[in-house]
Amino acid sequence: MLELGDLRFAHHGREPVVDGFDLAVPAGETHLLEGPSGSGKSTLLRIAAGLIPRIQGGRIAGQARLGGRPVRQIPPAEMPETIGWVPQDPEESFAARTVDRELAQLARNLDLADPRAAIDRALAVLDAAHLVDREIEQLSGGEAARVSLAAAGLGSPQALVLDEPTAQLDSEGRKRARAWIDDHRARGASVLAAEHAPHPLDPDRVHRLGAGAEPDPATWLPEAPRGPAQARLDGATACFDDARVGPLDLAVHPGEVVCLTGPNGAGKTTALHLLCGLEEPDRGQARLGEHRPADLSAEQLARSVGIAFQHPAWHITQDTVRQEVALTADTLEIALAPQEKLTRLGLAGYAEEHPWDLSGGERQRLAVATASAHDPPVLLLDEPTRGLDRASLGDLADLLAARVEAGAATIVASHHSWMHELAHRTVPLEGGSA
Repeated sequence: MLELGDLRFAHHGREPVVDGFDLAVPAGETHLLEGPSGSGKSTLLRIAAGLIPRIQGGRIAGQARLGGRPVRQIPPAEMPETIGWVPQDPEESFAARTVDRELAQLARNLDLADPRAAIDRALAVLDAAHLVDREIEQLSGGEAARVSLAAAGLGSPQALVLDEPTAQLDSEGRKRARAWIDDHRARGASVLAAEHAPHPLDPDRVHRLGAGAEPDPATWLPEAPRGPAQARLDGATACFDDARVGPLDLAVHPGEVVCLTGPNGAGKTTALHLLCGLEEPDRGQARLGEHRPADLSAEQLARSVGIAFQHPAWHITQDTVRQEVALTADTLEIALAPQEKLTRLGLAGYAEEHPWDLSGGERQRLAVATASAHDPPVLLLDEPTRGLDRASLGDLADLLAARVEAGAATIVASHHSWMHELAHRTVPLEGGSA
């Protein structure tokens, strides 16, 4: 049994994030933490996984126990076979260059009787066997999530602690994750997870953090004006070691919000990277207005397009939230009221906080605020709903509506059904083509 007893935690010099929390997850059950961004879900999970106070400091009281044993007393070498941990950002859990090396090193640390068979089985359950030879940095967000799950369960741990494990998975991936969890539950594991949508995991019990019901976010945007395409992909392809993405054909007009859909690894992130110049097509073209991204200077590119990456951590370079949002505008000498931009996405109260002190959902909103702060004519959002509660989805809808009215183009890559309904149109990618 995984138990959290009268837990209290606060970052140094700040108000408590968790103030007296109790739960008990019996062997073979799944319990879900649910609540708005910043309500303490990830903090509780990090305590349960032994990361607080071992890695992350702060003031802590109370106890996390597994099988009656204090989690903080479990030696680090025993953790992989005791508690399987999946962070909100799967990249946090990787240390090797390739998937095979990552899992092989973990298998050696676990001293498994048949490491190869254990790795093959873990990947097969999650339909990820084809990823075994891939480089970690070339995985899509959903592919990385599957590998992170496989790694967490490799040692058949007594407990699984999962922070939004299905947020980046497509529908098939969510089914596989559910089967993976059921497999571990059948072997007696206690499962504690946080999600904003409880349905994929079918929990035995839901623990609500924060007060009150959250409002349903908007599902409607103003009608988009028409005009020459502001962002285009014309037969664009991109090649990687073992895969080709494309040909991609896409035209997004002023005021349009277009959502790219498709299974994990279909090329949604690649399409966004082609449009902002992070990748160059080996065939076909990408265009922002009349220009290829490769032909623009760094300043011209920054004025033309903003991107919120799938991993919010990639945005963090400054010491405060306010500085982060103002950075691009200051560099381009554009007048900006940072507080107004933060208020729009519900971050006004965090202006002087360090970005690393925010919750995962708050950092996701900061990434969107940073990408959109200077009002670029083209905005690219890669899985922007990850970690967002309903109120935050409403704030995101308001931001997109303002961009529609300003005649700016927005392209979103998302698995979230709400975003599919909100967008003016969806463009499915299948097998690397649109």
